[in-house]
Amino acid sequence: MNATSGTPGAPALPDRWRRLAQLPTGHRTQVWIAEDHQLGERVVLKLFPPCADAMVRARALTEVRLGLLLHHPHLVQLYEVLEWEQHLIAVMELVVGGDLARRVALQGAQAVPMVVEWTGEALSVLAFLHEQQLIHRDVTPSNLLLDHHERVKLGDLGLVGRLDRLDDPVGGTSGVGTPGYMAPEHAAGGDPTPAWDLYGLGVTIREVLTGVRSFADRAPAKVPESCPRWLRQFLERLLARDPRDRWPTAVEALAVFEAQRTA
Repeated sequence: MNATSGTPGAPALPDRWRRLAQLPTGHRTQVWIAEDHQLGERVVLKLFPPCADAMVRARALTEVRLGLLLHHPHLVQLYEVLEWEQHLIAVMELVVGGDLARRVALQGAQAVPMVVEWTGEALSVLAFLHEQQLIHRDVTPSNLLLDHHERVKLGDLGLVGRLDRLDDPVGGTSGVGTPGYMAPEHAAGGDPTPAWDLYGLGVTIREVLTGVRSFADRAPAKVPESCPRWLRQFLERLLARDPRDRWPTAVEALAVFEAQRTA
């Protein structure tokens, strides 16, 4: 198999792929949109660094293993994984609509009916993870992507942790997650619970409703008056500082959400 680069400074790749564009990432990975001649479609290539330290490698392996095992309509699909010249390459579904962070940055606050749909979709995939005894630990607008039907897909499984393995290789308690979206007990280094994900979703939904980015050191923006009372109350419970005041998992939260939205 021949290898081509085509981009100065980028690692060579098997010639089954043609690079189209590089996507920004906050990690040490490289993420590319590419034309996959073998699959006959555009995909996302996630290239993990060849000499990664133990933490980065553990995150890569976590994401790869879970991506191959987990299948849900609102979870970004992982097609395959291979190694090439010491790089671990994950071939993933291309979600064409960008993420919610980009949507808010470009358009500001989103319409309430659309936010309601996204909330239900995000809750459904989080409920799926929680039923598998998994927590995402990094629910943010950047990790909720939109497909060509404007449906939410949850991405980035690199920080997923098992509730039955608090000593998992990506850190277990503190030091993982995105500031501003971490539950108070998460930021304080408490034991992981599904309530972490619910808090992150709450911050994300508030950001999408207000059009104002959340910061850990800034007072949160007020939800617009157009937001129905039931959704305000639901959001308040997601954002409760005490995890005991949130739902125990997304399974219970989804049941309440669906009952209230159809009442």
